Amino acid sequence: MQKPLEIKGKIKSFGSKLKGKNISVKFLLFDLALLIIIVTLTSNIYRAYNDGVRNLGRLKIEEEKLIKLQEENAKLSEEENYYKSIEFRKAYARDSLNLSKEGETLYLVIRDENEEDAIEEDLLFDPNTVNKSKQWKLLILGR
Repeated sequence: MQKPLEIKGKIKSFGSKLKGKNISVKFLLFDLALLIIIVTLTSNIYRAYNDGVRNLGRLKIEEEKLIKLQEENAKLSEEENYYKSIEFRKAYARDSLNLSKEGETLYLVIRDENEEDAIEEDLLFDPNTVNKSKQWKLLILGR
């Protein structure tokens, strides 16, 4: 490190060199201030440009979301109109309240609870999931 006296000496020698060339310290400080302003403005412009590009990307993403939401809104509006319609109300009443139109006959089908259990599970299989021994037994013995 240089001692403070050496640094002061170098500054004085630099000032004397400037005087020999007819360069004023005021103009040098003015040029330095302009350089700082130019660098600051350039960095601000660069930052603003990058923020604009980032915001443009966000804007596109939000526009895509808006389009999807508008499509979903249109579908839901159609469903709402269908559910408000008289046709839906009639169909819902017929299904849930067992109502009928004039001339129609309603049938009540009563199923035995054990009827579904009577179907052998081995007959309803996916060949890819059942092991091979069960498949051979089913093929040869039929059970």
